[in-house]
Amino acid sequence: IDGIPKIAVQHHHAHLASCMAEHGLEGEVIGVIFDGTGLGTDGTVWGGEFLLGGYRSFRRLGRFMAVPLPGGDAAVREPYRMALSHLHSAHGEGVFDLGLPFMAQVPEGERKLFLAMLVRRINSPLTSSCGRLFDAVAALIGLRSRVSYEGQAAIELEALAESGDTKEIYPFESGEAGGTIEVDFRPMFRRLVGEVRDGKPPAAMARAFHNTVAAAVGRVCETLRAGSGLGRVVLSGGVFQNRLLSEGVFDLLSGMNFKVFIHRLVPPNDGGLALG
Repeated sequence: IDGIPKIAVQHHHAHLASCMAEHGLEGEVIGVIFDGTGLGTDGTVWGGEFLLGGYRSFRRLGRFMAVPLPGGDAAVREPYRMALSHLHSAHGEGVFDLGLPFMAQVPEGERKLFLAMLVRRINSPLTSSCGRLFDAVAALIGLRSRVSYEGQAAIELEALAESGDTKEIYPFESGEAGGTIEVDFRPMFRRLVGEVRDGKPPAAMARAFHNTVAAAVGRVCETLRAGSGLGRVVLSGGVFQNRLLSEGVFDLLSGMNFKVFIHRLVPPNDGGLALG
């Protein structure tokens, strides 16, 4: 519209802007934007993003490593698909040889087809979604393989983690990939496979997973601060409705001398996008 500045707005950029607007922030910030599904500027499904920007523009400088979303929307309804996707990324085509209980969701006769879907990316767009990462872990540890609504597995994983009492952090890696910091959770999934086999209490695994995601946020934000000089971080996106994760990330970043802003009046999920 003539007379109105043309501002580039994208789903995850709007999340960043909504948290900035709620707190009256100006300039640029680091945005940690975690949700379930949102089309990214590169044509993949975003949801585990680290942005740097303000109201008018943004750059994605970090992300969770993308994995296939097998079956597209079906993976949202059936979290076991995301568990298989992440395990395939970590273990390759021998993933079904791991023999984990949740794998019973895929009949023997359909396993080759499922693998082909992952390898050839048939109806399997790439996603960096944090919401789908939560789904994968919930299915892997035996909590829930199918859901009635999006986010159900993550909500139940948080509730389970509340009863877990551990400060353990699973191994993960981070490094630069194409100018973007990428968080690689494959080491975590390899550890989880062993713990499921050993019968570790699911609550402890759920809590350690939350600790690990928070630790990954801390590592990426520290790297971004070193490169940009920015010390303000906004947390937004539907995953931050998870109180345990939000408080864990807030406390960790605050302890690292970041100034952290979270939603208090505006919802962090898509309900706050209009403000952004």
